[in-house]
Amino acid sequence: MIKQVNFLLAAVASNYMESFQGDILYDQVSIISTLDRRGEIELYVARQHFDTENRFVNAYKASIDEARKQARKDGWADWVILLRKVGEYSLTATFTKEREDGKEFPFERLYTWERIENEDKIIYKPKQ
Repeated sequence: MIKQVNFLLAAVASNYMESFQGDILYDQVSIISTLDRRGEIELYVARQHFDTENRFVNAYKASIDEARKQARKDGWADWVILLRKVGEYSLTATFTKEREDGKEFPFERLYTWERIENEDKIIYKPKQ
């Protein structure tokens, strides 16, 4: 699972973000820890910004649901990525575009992940 998270974060940093990619490094350990503890975490990705729901939980002394709402209200993300733990060692990643003026996500760069659903949500899982 750690390898899958790291690959996804590297793809976000190198193929979507234009600056402040180092922000991902600050959150990498807490992302994995939150996945282990709660089974899911939201990531907020923009061209010049990266954050997780944990920042909003701590900053606003909020519940997870309140933190997620606040992150959207504050408009931090071009894309929201919901990582969910599936079983002991695997993940899914659901991508939701939050801003119309955000650039398109380079999904073709997620070559170790595969699209598993093609409806109103963009869902990927690591290839087996």
